[in-house]
Amino acid sequence: MPEFISPQLATLEDKPPEGDHWFHELKFDGYRMLCHINGNQVRFWSRNKKDWTHKFAYLGRAVKEFPAGKVILDGEVVAVDSKGRASFQKLQQAMKTGDAGFVFHVFDLLYLDGYLLTKTPLHERKRVLAELFESVPAQSPLRFSDHIEGNGEQFFAQACAYGIEGIVSKLHDSQGEMYQAPGVRDRRVLAFRQGLPRVWRIGVGGLRQAQAYFCRPGGDWVFHSATS
Repeated sequence: MPEFISPQLATLEDKPPEGDHWFHELKFDGYRMLCHINGNQVRFWSRNKKDWTHKFAYLGRAVKEFPAGKVILDGEVVAVDSKGRASFQKLQQAMKTGDAGFVFHVFDLLYLDGYLLTKTPLHERKRVLAELFESVPAQSPLRFSDHIEGNGEQFFAQACAYGIEGIVSKLHDSQGEMYQAPGVRDRRVLAFRQGLPRVWRIGVGGLRQAQAYFCRPGGDWVFHSATS
């Protein structure tokens, strides 16, 4: 079982891609985490390989009930506001008092009971992940982050309308490239912080495997960091 797998960062583009070969997921406003479960041992790694297990004691107990002996899950830890939306501000405040109200949205399965799955196409990883979540109780703080196939622009418009941070689009057959280039973003990466009329080029390189799109209240485009 690998000690750590570095997730690739998503590229920011001006509009969602077309075609049914793209999966579109909600982008949550939280902390990107890789969760390692090895029997009764649980560890949470940040995308920068910082051990944050001690910060998520409640989630750590909950994920022990996940129906797999050895597994690596990729997801986002969030806290929700009174309207049920992910709130990074509330997450930061709650980090000081405990994680009892946190939710872990899981969107990828990297390792399962002796098998490294990073070379397996994304649609197969998500199929197996969805099957595993069929055994997770509804009251659990673990959530399966589902996706839609195609219709990216409509999905993005709906995300903005509901006040969601944005969406992430991934090629349905993407494989190990998403997890073998630590710190690399594919093609050109642009970031735009709300309220600051400036654009930065963050980096170049890699293959176009994943993209992220961010909403401004009211429906305008706002580009921000692809991962927390």
